[in-house]
Amino acid sequence: HQASALTYQALLNHFTPQFLLGLTATPKRSDQANILSLCDNNLVFERNLVHGIDERILVPFDYFGIYDQFVNYQEIPWRNGKFDPEALDNAFATQLRAQHILKHWQEKKQTRTLAFCISKKHADYMANFFTLAGIKAIAVYSDSEVRRNEALKQLEHGEIDIIFSVDLFNEGTDIPAIDTILMIRPTESKILFLQQLGRGLRQSSATNKQKLVVLDFIGNHQSFLIKPTALLDISNIRDLVKKINHGTQLTEGCFINYDLQLVTFWQEMAKRYRINSEEEYQELKTVLGHRPTATEFLQKGYRLDKVRQQYGSWFALVAAQENNEQLKQLVQKFGDFLHRGIAQTAMTKCFKAILLEAFLTLDGFTTAPTTEQLASQSLLVLNRYPELKQRDVAKAEQHCQPNDEKWHKYWLKNPIRAYTTANQDGQRWFFSGRWSI
Repeated sequence: HQASALTYQALLNHFTPQFLLGLTATPKRSDQANILSLCDNNLVFERNLVHGIDERILVPFDYFGIYDQFVNYQEIPWRNGKFDPEALDNAFATQLRAQHILKHWQEKKQTRTLAFCISKKHADYMANFFTLAGIKAIAVYSDSEVRRNEALKQLEHGEIDIIFSVDLFNEGTDIPAIDTILMIRPTESKILFLQQLGRGLRQSSATNKQKLVVLDFIGNHQSFLIKPTALLDISNIRDLVKKINHGTQLTEGCFINYDLQLVTFWQEMAKRYRINSEEEYQELKTVLGHRPTATEFLQKGYRLDKVRQQYGSWFALVAAQENNEQLKQLVQKFGDFLHRGIAQTAMTKCFKAILLEAFLTLDGFTTAPTTEQLASQSLLVLNRYPELKQRDVAKAEQHCQPNDEKWHKYWLKNPIRAYTTANQDGQRWFFSGRWSI
C-alpha cells in the first residue's frame, strides 16, 4: 500500500512489466491515495471483513452503538473536518461521561479490552477513573510511563483489564487476545474505524475467543455517520434509517444494536435530508475515506450533469468542497483546460484518454515529451487494455511495437493531430513543436 509514494511511482514507471499484479492488505488509505489505480482499477479478487468472518478466519462480533448522552457535540467547534481538540478534551473530562462509559463496559465487557482515546489527557483521565473504580487500567501513548509492548504483555497475561490508548494500535498491531473494543472518541475516517474494529477480530487459540464485543459511543453530530456507514456499507442517512428499520444483520454470528436515542436522532436527520451535489460529494468522501474522483462519483450513481449545472464543472465542485488553497489555485488557473480540454473533449474512441495517461506518465506538464515518446508510451498503456486495443486500433497496426515508425505515424494522425488542432471555437489545448507536444 506504499506504492502510491513518489519513490515507488518512479520505480514502477521505470520498468515495463509484461504483467503487473498488485497485492495489498490496505486497499484504502487515509491519505487519499488510490491504490487500485496503479493496476488500472482492475480488481480481480477481494476478501473483506465479512468474508473473513464467514470463513472463520476472524471471529464474529457483537456491536453496541451507545448514545454518548453526556456530550453535546453540536456545541463543540468544528473546524477543517474535525472537532476542536481542546474543547473536545474538556467535554470528555467529566465524571458523568466516564461513569456512563464504565457502566456500559461493566455490563458488556469480556476479559481483555483495548480502548481508543482522543488525546493523552483523555487516556490518563479514563485510566485514572477506572483505576479508582477498582479496575486494573493503564494509559498508553507515545511517551507514557508504561511502554507499548509491556502493556500488551500485561493485557495478554491478564495482569490488567484495559488499555486506554492514543494512536498506537490503529494499524499494524497483532493482538489476538483482545476480546473487547471500547471506542470513546470521534473517528476521522471510515478506514480508521475499521482498523480499530479489526484490532479485536483475530482468532486466539490461547484464550479460545469466541467473539469480539465492541462498545462504540456515538454522539449527536453528522460526523459520527462515518461509523454506521462503514459498518453497514451504505452511503447516506436515508439508507442508514432504512437499513435499521429492516434489520442490521451483517453476517451470521454478528449482532448489531444501536440505542433508541441514536435511531431517533438519525430519523430526524433523514427527514431534513435534501441532497445536492455538495452533499453527494461529502457523503461519498465520508464513505470512501478520501477525496472522490469523478469516476467514483459517477460509479456511485450520482449525476455529473447536475454538477455542471450547479458548478460549471467537476473541478469547480472539488475546489469549493476542499479546504486546500493550492488545489483551489490550480483549478482557478487550469479549470477551463481541465473542463473543456479534457472532461468535455469528444472521444469516439479511447485514443485521447490513452494519450492523456501516457502524457501524465511521462510528466508532460513539466517537460514536453517528443511525439515518439508519446506514441511509444501510449502503446504500452494501450497494451494493458486489450479489449480497447482490439476495438479501436486499425488491423494494420494491431501488431506494432512501441518503437515502430509505423505506429508513430499512426498515432500522429490520431489522436495527436486531433488534440493539437484548433477546434470550432479556435481553441487549441495542446501545441506541438517540431519534435514534441
